Amino acid sequence: MLAAELGVVQSLVEQSLLRRAGDRFWMLETIREFALERLGGLPGREELLAAHAAFALGVAQKAGQRLEGAEAPATARGVDVEHDNLRAAMEWAYASGHAALGVEIAALLER
Repeated sequence: MLAAELGVVQSLVEQSLLRRAGDRFWMLETIREFALERLGGLPGREELLAAHAAFALGVAQKAGQRLEGAEAPATARGVDVEHDNLRAAMEWAYASGHAALGVEIAALLER
């Protein structure tokens, strides 16, 4: 299964639908919006978005512990890299009736 998923990712990179920068992948905003639109009608959509929000919560929890002291600058840069993911997760949380999750992510990153 993992090899198949890696093949899909590689194919998206080769078609310039996904870009790679170091160990991170990103896509143009228009492609992301199109993908979200297509995801809208698929079964498992909410589970996928909930998993994404759980990922964002984990990022916020790790960062929240290190946003003070010597690790703060590097941690803040890491949070910047995840900015779009964190914002998307909070927006989903508020829109889907999981506002407490969105508030928790925001509170962890308030510094």
